[in-house]
Amino acid sequence: MRDVTKLPDLVIAAGDTDSPQMAAYLVYDGADALTIFAPAVLGAGEDITVQVCDVDNGTQVWRDVPDSTIAANGVITFSAPAWAAFRIHSAVAVAADRTFNINIQ
Repeated sequence: MRDVTKLPDLVIAAGDTDSPQMAAYLVYDGADALTIFAPAVLGAGEDITVQVCDVDNGTQVWRDVPDSTIAANGVITFSAPAWAAFRIHSAVAVAADRTFNINIQ
C-alpha cells in the first residue's frame, strides 16, 4: 500500500464560489485514492461539492461529481478517479476563506 501524501490545500477565497483547480496528473501519479477533508466550519448555504473537468486547460466544462457533497468537518474519498482536473465548489459565495486538505494514497 502506498504511503499517505499530503498535497497543497485547495482554498475557496472569501467572496468566491470555486477553489483553484488541481490538475490530475499532479495528483494521481500512481495513487489509488484521493481524499478531501472539509474545514470545521461552513456558512449557511455553503453547500460544497467536488467538480471535475475532462481537460486541465483550454475550454473547460465543469460538472459536479455525483454524491460528492462534503459537510463541515466531512471527508470524501475517491478511488483512482479518471478526471483531468478537479476543484471544490460552493453553491454560494463563501463568507470567509474555506481551506480543504487534500491527501493521496
